[in-house]
Amino acid sequence: MQTDDASNLFQTDAALEKSDARRLKAQRASKIGDPIQLPSKVLALEVRNQDAWVAESGWVARQVDLATGKARRVYKGHQGPCTSLAFYDIPGSGPNSKDTILFTGSWDKTIKVWNTKTAQCFSTIPAHADFVKCLLVIPWLGLLVSGSSDKQINIWDITPLSAGSATPSEPNFRLRKLKTLKDHTRPVECFTFTEPTSSERHSGEATFYSADSMGVIRSWRIKREKENNPDGQACGFGGDVTILEKGTLEGHHTSVAEMNVGEGGLWSASVDNHVLFHSLARTPSPRAPIPIPHPDYVKSVLLLPTSFHPTAPLLLTGSVDEDIRVYDVSEILEQSGDTHLAVDGQVKAREIANVKGHFGEVSALRCWIKDGDKGKEPWVVSASLDATLRRWSMKDILDPPPIPVEDEKEKETSLMTADEERELAELLGSDDEQDL
Repeated sequence: MQTDDASNLFQTDAALEKSDARRLKAQRASKIGDPIQLPSKVLALEVRNQDAWVAESGWVARQVDLATGKARRVYKGHQGPCTSLAFYDIPGSGPNSKDTILFTGSWDKTIKVWNTKTAQCFSTIPAHADFVKCLLVIPWLGLLVSGSSDKQINIWDITPLSAGSATPSEPNFRLRKLKTLKDHTRPVECFTFTEPTSSERHSGEATFYSADSMGVIRSWRIKREKENNPDGQACGFGGDVTILEKGTLEGHHTSVAEMNVGEGGLWSASVDNHVLFHSLARTPSPRAPIPIPHPDYVKSVLLLPTSFHPTAPLLLTGSVDEDIRVYDVSEILEQSGDTHLAVDGQVKAREIANVKGHFGEVSALRCWIKDGDKGKEPWVVSASLDATLRRWSMKDILDPPPIPVEDEKEKETSLMTADEERELAELLGSDDEQDL
């Protein structure tokens, strides 16, 4: 008989002690970060306007109102854990429009295409030979990129969605695969891309990054040709895809969990207990990445926009040890161009806060511009394998709320009064003196 109940399985004393400590922490931190409890573990998170969108281990994606904590819609249909999600706003419609498409990836090896207004799935794509691990939309080129445990990257054409021809009434709609990249030798874990320049937008180019479970980060510069209309005139990027340039970013020793591009570089989080900053400036000789060591596996990384903290650039990381660490990375960004400092380890991030509250691996960190009583306010949303989302103001991030040391429920109730306890202590002391 198979079981998922840990109480029915053999556990070491250390495992039982850790489980008890986690249970006690969950009780004490039950209000820290204003948690939103979800039915299953959060594997991926995106925040759009006032909603969080989560991919869950419970085979669903979910849209959650961050103000109320209530689910708006649940996207059901996958036959395995939902690992990833990505959005495509139909050009000219915007993120509040009914014309926003949701893509989800799963262990069931498929990509599903959803109408976000109705939560109806109008296409299921057999996408890979193994788990779908990550998704990325490159909107200005009309492309969806998928990565998998089968070690491959597939590039899909999503321009038909822009034409409005893909609706729930057309269940036979299929994404067209344009290209397969086979350079990775291990499962592909995550993607990110750089915001395009006006020149890149005009020429139909993009640069994106992929990372695998061996710690290899690959860069790809791609170009999409314009498509001709029936009159033979170019009418938009809907043609073939070509790879213009490939590259590799070195530094990690094992699986890269997440990447974040900003401030002239790429930040990567790995289970080798490090976050690395890779300068993306084009120089004659490659610059060594600058490390930020951690005490445990790092699973999420987020560089806050300057509007969140104008006085210094802040980097947030989430770890298997359940903590969110806050770093001032001013020195790294100021000195990242000096190769010798990076190699000698002289450039460091300064940890300024440690935010506690989760009692499971911190799997994702995202920015949230909250519609508050005083107008727009910068907040951070964290997701965890403890099946919660937690909401943090910038005050919480910079001055974390403490977890209560002792909860009223944890106090042992004594059957004696204070005077009786004092008298008992005196009697015990007298017995000790007589023994001497």
